[in-house]
Amino acid sequence: MKHIKTIMNIQRTIKYIFIIIVICCYAGCQNKPCHNLQLVEELLDRDLLDSASNIFNSIDPTSIKSTSDSAYYNLMKTEIMWQKEEKIKNDSIISFSINYYEQNKDLKKLANAYHYKSGILYLQGKKKEAIYLEKKAELVAKTLHHDILNLKIIITSAISILQPITKRKQKCT
Repeated sequence: MKHIKTIMNIQRTIKYIFIIIVICCYAGCQNKPCHNLQLVEELLDRDLLDSASNIFNSIDPTSIKSTSDSAYYNLMKTEIMWQKEEKIKNDSIISFSINYYEQNKDLKKLANAYHYKSGILYLQGKKKEAIYLEKKAELVAKTLHHDILNLKIIITSAISILQPITKRKQKCT
């Protein structure tokens, strides 16, 4: 029992140290939107949505000057909105990111962008297009060996495949 408490205390301490490091890095680099977007991405990868959202909201969109930063900003905005379950009215900002990452071969961000656009299309009822994009995301992500990204995409793919099967079974009973 003592070992479990010790492990839990160590895990909690590591989490707090990570948050402190992120805050220190953030405080020292407020004028660098790309650096802040990287912090947002790291926090999202660690399931720290509130912290990621706070840092993202502190980024002044007018400080973003490059196309690269705009694509990254749009991707992070879409991911935060998706995770907060906010309604995403159209897919234009994530489409901008996809176009940029397809041209500039940033495969991790491209797979992420495909993944979120797939979700948006799925909610719009465009299921075939959504499944096609999710499959593209999966194929790109497999080459990266990024466990978090692969898991996120595989879970979504499984849900989109299993959901119609579940509905068919319900109709049969």
